Amino acid sequence: MSSMDFESPDVEKEFPGLYASESSRRSDSDYGDSGHERGGKKELLRSKKKDKKEKNKDKGYAALGEDSSPDDMDQSDSKSPLKPKKPKSFKFLHKREKDKEDKEKEREKDKEDRRDDKRRDDRKKEKEEKKEEKKKEKEDKKGDKKKEKEDKKGDKKKEKEKEKEERRREKEEKKKIKKDKKKKLEEVYEEELPVFGVPLYVAVERCPSHDGIHLPVIVRECIDYIEEHGLHCEGIYRLSGVKSKVQHLRRQYNSGDPVRLTDQEPHVVASLLKQYLRELPEPVLTVDMMPHFEDVAMIPNPAERAEAMRQLIDRLPTANRLLVQYMFKHMGHIIARVSTY
Repeated sequence: MSSMDFESPDVEKEFPGLYASESSRRSDSDYGDSGHERGGKKELLRSKKKDKKEKNKDKGYAALGEDSSPDDMDQSDSKSPLKPKKPKSFKFLHKREKDKEDKEKEREKDKEDRRDDKRRDDRKKEKEEKKEEKKKEKEDKKGDKKKEKEDKKGDKKKEKEKEKEERRREKEEKKKIKKDKKKKLEEVYEEELPVFGVPLYVAVERCPSHDGIHLPVIVRECIDYIEEHGLHCEGIYRLSGVKSKVQHLRRQYNSGDPVRLTDQEPHVVASLLKQYLRELPEPVLTVDMMPHFEDVAMIPNPAERAEAMRQLIDRLPTANRLLVQYMFKHMGHIIARVSTY
């Protein structure tokens, strides 16, 4: 059987399966150009789909990153029906909430800062108020202390004034008493006219010295006699004379009778002078000047002490000053004589 017999249509009808591959091949060969065309269309469709997907992706990211309108979002969703829908502006809403939270936190922080500032201000005010209160208390205390000091000063002044007044009254009373005593003594002395036991100025008036010096005659005569006859005697004022002879001379001077000391021993005359000085009603340095003499005696420097003593002696009454000067001079002669023994 030839090939042409197999290619007849009758054979194909009797044996359809035998020539199936060939028919298909033919059809494929016949429609070869159309297959190529189909494949190109598929590729074009696939590339378009990819472009659409990429565009949709770009649009979605743009909507999330930028402020895209809801119409654009709807259009992008309508263009990509196969793509699953995502929650609209999720990240944007989350960001807003976060911003709100941040703002609330900032507000709370501002409130806390304001509260802290207020607390600090309150503390500062409290400290300042406490300081002012302390200052006021100190000022009040100072004022109270000043008042107390002033009151004390006033009290001290009053006390001093009272003391001065009391001293003045005491001095006046003492002066009155002294005056009364002097008057009484003068009255007695006028009756008896004694020399012993009377004030120095009264003895000077009653028994003045022969050369006009304001000293009682007994003092002048006794000193002159001892200067002439008693300087060589040992213990002239330390040893006592005969008491009866001393009393006899005392009565003669008190009665105003003439007295001869040349008939007596030097120790008797010295004892007579000591008795006269001992019986003076007032000290030779006077009661008023005695404290000043005591203060001067405490000066350590001899030159200053002697000068101060000289000034005080010059302030004494005339009879007292002359008596002190004569006695100092007389005692100086005795001391000088003693050093030669």
